[in-house]
Amino acid sequence: MRSTDIEPVLECLRCPTPDAWIEAALTRQELLQMIRQSLGPIEWKVLQLHYLEGMTGKQVARRLRLSASRICQIHGQVLDRLKAQ
Repeated sequence: MRSTDIEPVLECLRCPTPDAWIEAALTRQELLQMIRQSLGPIEWKVLQLHYLEGMTGKQVARRLRLSASRICQIHGQVLDRLKAQ
């Protein structure tokens, strides 16, 4: 993975022109695909619910039927791994 931060995933939402948005959207899709392929199903679901659907940690925990502390652990571990890549 080329990126060390989740921020580029959301960057296309702030693009000033349609052309920039299209270019960023393609990059965003590629980045999401690379992230998704590098994670397990639960790890991906935690990131998806939190970053793409805007859920809080507690909401993610309820949806996945895990404790909030477990969601926090998974989230932290995933971010550490992605930063290392």
